Amino acid sequence: MNINNVKILVCGELGIDAPFSVRSESLCREHRAEQRKAFSDIINFVRSRGVDIVLFCGKLFESDRLSERSARMICDAFASARGCRFVLLPSAESLGEVKSLYETNRFTDNVYVAGRNGKEKFDFDDIGVCVRCRFDRTSPSSAMLDQGKLNILCSDRLLTEANASTSAYDIIAMTDPQDGGRGLLGATDCIRVGPAVSVGFDSLMTRSGGVYYIEAEKTGAFSKFSCERIELEGRVYTTLEVSLHGCENEAEANRRVRDAVYDAALPAGSVLNLILSGATETPLEFDNGFDLPRMQAVFVENSSLPMADERYLSRDMTARGMLYRSFLSPDTASVAADAYRIGMEALCFDPSEDSDK
Repeated sequence: MNINNVKILVCGELGIDAPFSVRSESLCREHRAEQRKAFSDIINFVRSRGVDIVLFCGKLFESDRLSERSARMICDAFASARGCRFVLLPSAESLGEVKSLYETNRFTDNVYVAGRNGKEKFDFDDIGVCVRCRFDRTSPSSAMLDQGKLNILCSDRLLTEANASTSAYDIIAMTDPQDGGRGLLGATDCIRVGPAVSVGFDSLMTRSGGVYYIEAEKTGAFSKFSCERIELEGRVYTTLEVSLHGCENEAEANRRVRDAVYDAALPAGSVLNLILSGATETPLEFDNGFDLPRMQAVFVENSSLPMADERYLSRDMTARGMLYRSFLSPDTASVAADAYRIGMEALCFDPSEDSDK
């Protein structure tokens, strides 16, 4: 049997209505709007290219936060592309919830929810494709695969080890926080997709573009495909934690923050939630902000602590000053400072910085 030019779209996590916590309601609204726009762009691509099947490896929407407006948009979009088949991989906790959109009958018959009613394998005879969905709680299986079809394994987790089961597939699609693109798992072609709309607590998750377009064909036991990465325009929203341990002043801390933003490869126009940690030589308040002109907005959570210094701690009105003064008595100022210093150094200790241990 020959299978010619099957058009497949593999999508990473969209997380529609997933929150992004910054002190700006307008930016939070923009983030939710960009999530919905990315989904609409995917549907428009499906219709314009005549895509046969779409695999959502990552979370399509935040099940317990999904608004009625977004639910209607999703259902209407799937209904508008009835010639395409959509396979959804919800998280395990989303299945079984009575109010979850996954458990309703609102989807049209071209939408297939993996795990619902225990069904994790879908045969699409009209396009010669078989999709087997794999969750973290199960093992990949090659049972009942039809060698006359293009067999796809779709995983909501990153698979790192090949075995006899995975080698039976023609294509493996999986989530990958780093958006690894096309590669191999053993001898099997695989697509590793990251977030389609970038938001996360790890700088590695700020790479955007977790959507890949595939054109595949199969002749006998041999399959081949071409792969194209689809760039979805949109702003990056991310949280970045930077240690200021040992910084002597704000200029040095600013340099460290700029280096961290550069290493994270944040594009211009990003919205950054910046968390500062570590023990500094003096209290750093950053009254003049940060020199990060390429960012659209920067929100700062300063959790850095000064190293023990009686000049500052004796009049510090925060919890750290109260901790210092709780040790303090007229005869034990030096003991109080030592106790505080030991406690702070223990909390800020980074084993990677201690090469002798």
